[in-house]
Amino acid sequence: MIEPLLVSASGWLLLSTIEHSRCERIIRQLNAEADHADRLGPQDWDERLRKCRDSGIVKGPSGFGSRGRIIATLLPPEITERPVALGLVYKGDVEVDVDRMGDVLRGAVSSLSLPMGRSHSTDYSSILAA
Repeated sequence: MIEPLLVSASGWLLLSTIEHSRCERIIRQLNAEADHADRLGPQDWDERLRKCRDSGIVKGPSGFGSRGRIIATLLPPEITERPVALGLVYKGDVEVDVDRMGDVLRGAVSSLSLPMGRSHSTDYSSILAA
């Protein structure tokens, strides 16, 4: 069984990197194909995408048939040609400090070496325009 992006936190994070009108079309299609219980209204989509874009980090179901949870962030576009989510997956029934895990992820990503004079960014518009 193939799980759609809508059932994983990292899926939402990756969707948040897509230009808004294109992302809306993709979500409408995924929503139409989803089980009735998994469907979301437009306000819910917009809110989830806004949170992903604003925070740059997501927490939620890991998807892929797992009952695990994930906390994920995006690698900076200077490092990858396409948006890539980097995450830590943990058992859903294990209590973890997700805020601390988020700090660890942010620290790891910010410590990545970039070419001289470049800083980390979350703007994927130049990559997605290609």
